Amino acid sequence: IYDPEDPHKGLYDLEDRNTIITLTDWYHESAKKFGDDWINDKTIEPIPDSTLFNGVGHYLGGPLTPYPVINVVQGKRYRFRFVHMSAMVPFNLTVEGHNVTIIEADGVNHRPYEMSSIGISAGQRYWP
Repeated sequence: IYDPEDPHKGLYDLEDRNTIITLTDWYHESAKKFGDDWINDKTIEPIPDSTLFNGVGHYLGGPLTPYPVINVVQGKRYRFRFVHMSAMVPFNLTVEGHNVTIIEADGVNHRPYEMSSIGISAGQRYWP
């Protein structure tokens, strides 16, 4: 969903479906088993078998599927949409060699704020 009245439109040159980045945790056991064990104090907080970046991740003994690549053009400004779809795991997100300017978080526009990394928890969304 793109806002035709976006107050930050002048801060970026491009946003499209290729600039949406999803992050999630991936468990190889069923949610019911984890929930039952956790509620009955049989385990500590579940630890994911993998994390997924746009639906792709690696796990011990699994295939080495290539990670998604987001191609950019030098000099262009991109509005990425980071969507954290995990059940439990927080991420610390960085863009190697770059700072990011946050302009929206969880659907609320913000004064642009530059950061070297983004701490993002389950259910949060950031639009740098």
